[in-house]
Amino acid sequence: MSTEKILTPDYFASCLQEYVAILQIGQFPETAQILKCFAKVIQAEAANGKFYDENYPKLETALRREFCLGTNWQPRLFDDTDAIIKEASLDPEKLLMPLKLMELTSIRQENVNKIMFAARKETDEVSRIYLLCFVYLLLLEGIYDEFMRFLYALHKRLPTTKADLDSIRTQFSKDGVGATLFDGWNRIVRNGIAHSTFTVDDTAKQVLFEDREKKELMSFSDFEELTRKLFEVGTAVLVLLILRVLIPLNYRDALKSQSTSRKAC
Repeated sequence: MSTEKILTPDYFASCLQEYVAILQIGQFPETAQILKCFAKVIQAEAANGKFYDENYPKLETALRREFCLGTNWQPRLFDDTDAIIKEASLDPEKLLMPLKLMELTSIRQENVNKIMFAARKETDEVSRIYLLCFVYLLLLEGIYDEFMRFLYALHKRLPTTKADLDSIRTQFSKDGVGATLFDGWNRIVRNGIAHSTFTVDDTAKQVLFEDREKKELMSFSDFEELTRKLFEVGTAVLVLLILRVLIPLNYRDALKSQSTSRKAC
């Protein structure tokens, strides 16, 4: 499939509309509204440098503010993820991979978002923990792991990669990038959920995860935090792909034309 056939205004607009829905399910109402404006302008083929100059800073400000509403960990995750995507997005040859990733992960991410936010609204603590166990496993089976491989491919300038998470973590640590990206990954927790060898203690408000001879005991709040850290990696990747790749790509030609006109004057 050629770049010319994929990178059409209708395609871009449909990508943005899908992610407007995902952001609206989450905690990004202002970002979703601005993104909706971008989608309408792009679909109408009215994209121009003036619209971009006026609205891109608003989108970036809203995105950072809404993403970083939680703990001090979220701004660091935003910056760690942005450092990888921002650098890679400068290479036009890498642009198709982010678009394909967005297309492939949109349904998965939307489903996990719905379960995650249902869990946050659940008033019964035990029910919430079981929902989060489901979320944690889904994230590690085709969402978080794919995002990490994708970030690794961008960082190492590879067309694709099948690297395992241990190798990626080792390489990121060696290169001094993505310091927060593995904060939610716990193999004992993952295997305990996948093999149904975990016990929820309602009285002590703890969960015991067992993986053969290995055990991990966590409070309800610590497990919720672990799941949120895993979940937010996918959110950060998606919203930053929109910000750093999809939106600028739409306006690249308009900005080039604008720059040429200025030089001529």
